[in-house]
Amino acid sequence: MGVLRVLFWVAIINFLCLGSLTFYYGMTCPTVASTESGHIYPFFDKVYGRYVYVTEAEQDAPPVLVCVVAACVLACVAIDLDLKRQFRSSRKDEST
Repeated sequence: MGVLRVLFWVAIINFLCLGSLTFYYGMTCPTVASTESGHIYPFFDKVYGRYVYVTEAEQDAPPVLVCVVAACVLACVAIDLDLKRQFRSSRKDEST
């Protein structure tokens, strides 16, 4: 159960980081592409409703966070299903 709880909180924290990245990009990134600073990749900021330009590393961060959240959620579901299966089989063994 401890692993399940840790994975759940990791997923929550990563989801919050993803939201804070969107706010951060909207506040700090330029709205015009700048080749000198490397801000050349367009990113639509849904909070402010405009395009901002991010660097390559900033562009790669949100998909990585989404993958980590998805992996944590899938691991939580798999562990939960396995624990339920083990519990059912142990109850069945006790009753016979």
